[in-house]
Amino acid sequence: MGGGLATFVIALLIFHAGFVAGSRRFEPAGRGPHEFGLQFPHGFVAGGHGAVGTIDNWVPPTLTLTTRGGDKETVLVGTTTRIEPPGATSTLLVPGARVIIIGTPDTDGLQANVIRMLP
Repeated sequence: MGGGLATFVIALLIFHAGFVAGSRRFEPAGRGPHEFGLQFPHGFVAGGHGAVGTIDNWVPPTLTLTTRGGDKETVLVGTTTRIEPPGATSTLLVPGARVIIIGTPDTDGLQANVIRMLP
């Protein structure tokens, strides 16, 4: 009977450890927006859309990129599009450059509000 009680106590401790670990806040490993210096005003992305990928071609005002999933995305870059980090210009929009784009869907593609250059 002592062995059964010991087994029960060990099982209870394992269950408790799993419960504590599972109730902790999930924090994904790897790079998050904060690691790229992205700081958007509250509500900036509400209802927004975006894309992450590698630039294939840049012929103003149209930028094409391949997303991480392998899809092709057309992005329209306007005069009000902000390119980050501060001081960056459209001269950095070259094939092979990695970007995060936040924008608004348009009939011709994604209208870019912000283009963030990635390292």
